[in-house]
Amino acid sequence: MDASDPATPCRMGPDTVGPLVQAELYRAGSPARIRAENEYLYIGYEPLFKTRGIVRPKVQVDFGARSTGEPPPLPADIDGTRR
Repeated sequence: MDASDPATPCRMGPDTVGPLVQAELYRAGSPARIRAENEYLYIGYEPLFKTRGIVRPKVQVDFGARSTGEPPPLPADIDGTRR
């Protein structure tokens, strides 16, 4: 299959997305840190405000089998039409 073929599934993962995210954060002037590990991409950033409680200045992006990147289907009304 050809990667330009729309029927070919996208095989994005932390090793391919990480450098793209890092480049965009650098371009935006953010001192964020990127780390790829297994099927996860970890992004650590400098908070704009002092953190309190359980909120930490980091994000985990999951590229596992359950993470397709596609939104879930919209629920249907009783008559089968979409809302």
